[in-house]
Amino acid sequence: MFQIDPRNGDISLTAEGAESLVLGLVEQYVLTVQVKDMGDRPQGHYIRGEVTITVTENLWVPPSPVAVRENHQGPYPLAVSKVQWNNDRVNYSLEAKPPSPEGPFIIDQEGQIYLTEPLDREQGAEYALLISVESSDGELLDEPLELRVSVTDDNDNAPVCIPESYQATVREQQVQGSHLVTLTATDQDDPRTENAHLSFRLHSQEPWNDGRLLFTISANGTLTLARDMTGYTSMKYQLEVLVADHAGLSGTCTVTVDIEEVNDNAPVFPQKQVHQ
Repeated sequence: MFQIDPRNGDISLTAEGAESLVLGLVEQYVLTVQVKDMGDRPQGHYIRGEVTITVTENLWVPPSPVAVRENHQGPYPLAVSKVQWNNDRVNYSLEAKPPSPEGPFIIDQEGQIYLTEPLDREQGAEYALLISVESSDGELLDEPLELRVSVTDDNDNAPVCIPESYQATVREQQVQGSHLVTLTATDQDDPRTENAHLSFRLHSQEPWNDGRLLFTISANGTLTLARDMTGYTSMKYQLEVLVADHAGLSGTCTVTVDIEEVNDNAPVFPQKQVHQ
């Protein structure tokens, strides 16, 4: 189960001992250790002593993943997790695991891990931190532990149309429901949440065409004719479209619609007879 360094007296588990050591199976081991002078020569003096090894729970275990809300109001530093070595005479250190960003995290000598300032999910959605433990003389005592910190989304970004302006053409006499153009928008908030669920609506039409809307837009951004294109009053219409998320943060897009006239009228004389 155990082995000893013959020169400095360090006692450690053998490979087989490390595999078979089970908490609760054996509570204590008593080792008899002999130390002798004059090296391997048969002459010399020696003495024996006993070493009692108590089996306790290993406290150096990976911490559970942590979720921190974006733009958390604090107060800071904000405790987010904790690690613990099996005794107190150690030093802890913290670093980011590549390619994870560094992030504003620190660890104290009690093993408590803190966040020092608010996080922005758009700059880093997840952090992987490596926690090391060293003896007082700088010796690494075990493999580093990994702590994963995820940033939950806060609705702090308004949607933006891509592009901000559109051009469409509609032919005279096109029928109600004809497709003109489909608008798109993006939101930097987490696409897996309602914060990035967007909806379009028509805000204005210039000119109003005798108070009637000639166009309509679906929630997903599809612009269509609201009525047959017969009674129009202008050859160009300017539309303003709002795109908003579920909390009401919004952006604006513009659509210019040109009317393409159809040659559907024959010329006529203003009067049937002309007298000179």
